[in-house]
Amino acid sequence: MASGNIAESDSMGRDRMRWGTLTLALAMMVTPALRAAPSADEPAPQYGEIKDRVYRHACLSVARVTHKSDLGTEVATGFFVGAPGQMITVLSPVGETESIEVRHCMDSEKRWPAKLLAADPYTGLTLLQVEGAAEVRALEVVSSAGLAVGDFVYSVADTEDIAEACTVGRVAGRDKGIDGKPLATSVLRLNITSPAGAFGGPLLDEKGGLVGVLLLGGGGDNAEGIGYALPSDLVGKLLRDFEKHGRAAGSWLGFGMEMGTTTPEVRSLREGSPAAAAGLRAGDIIISIGGRKMGDYQDVIDACYALTAGIEATFVVLRGLDDLSIKVMPTLREKP
Repeated sequence: MASGNIAESDSMGRDRMRWGTLTLALAMMVTPALRAAPSADEPAPQYGEIKDRVYRHACLSVARVTHKSDLGTEVATGFFVGAPGQMITVLSPVGETESIEVRHCMDSEKRWPAKLLAADPYTGLTLLQVEGAAEVRALEVVSSAGLAVGDFVYSVADTEDIAEACTVGRVAGRDKGIDGKPLATSVLRLNITSPAGAFGGPLLDEKGGLVGVLLLGGGGDNAEGIGYALPSDLVGKLLRDFEKHGRAAGSWLGFGMEMGTTTPEVRSLREGSPAAAAGLRAGDIIISIGGRKMGDYQDVIDACYALTAGIEATFVVLRGLDDLSIKVMPTLREKP
């Protein structure tokens, strides 16, 4: 089974094409129609001590990314993370790159060339190496798995209007797609109003830890719009993939579940697969993967998508009356 595609269908290829079209449209600042956001019991503060602290912490790690390809020019926010000079942003996974320039958020005189190191073709999440920027401070990645509906989050962007550089939002849930377009893994749904230039920028918790990468923030006429962000667990995956494989790398586990079920039960296993070799059995109920608790089919999809081939993952399963801890080694898929 390919991580993130437990039903073992051919949906990955279709997801890639849908996502390529979607990210290119967003990066070119073409905003699709948005739904009205659900109301929150407590309104998000527009200014305040926490917001100012988060912005001061993150602004030195944020920059504007200008990506020129054979399809045109896209502008996004990016942020430094991981090894010295490494940067994460979101770029369209289609088209041939011609040049990438990075401009520091706080000093427009600081401009660096960058090269693409790795990109996830299903999400558009992109890892860059920024030449000459090794001394720029990196943000700390924390797991997005602990985010709950109602939690406050903060978006920091490189924007012309300093008043819009940091915006406050609330977590509103998790969705399998954006604007009706299905994706390979869940995204965070947000109540947030961010400028268009925030696309690809960091989504932070109250301590300044990275919990997501902004895809879309409701703005303009839609003052209370829905926003979306990729979970930070996918940033960690891309960094691990590049370190271990030199590219974005999909992994294979080889077990099947019934799509859409509320019980995360193993229904089938491929003979000779990593899951079968590790000792998973049909009928096992998956309690957790890598310490992350599973509640339903989609939780398993998301957790498996974030695994890295060649790095062992611990599955805790319920078998009869017993909890069993099983270590599974995902193997590399030929395609990302």
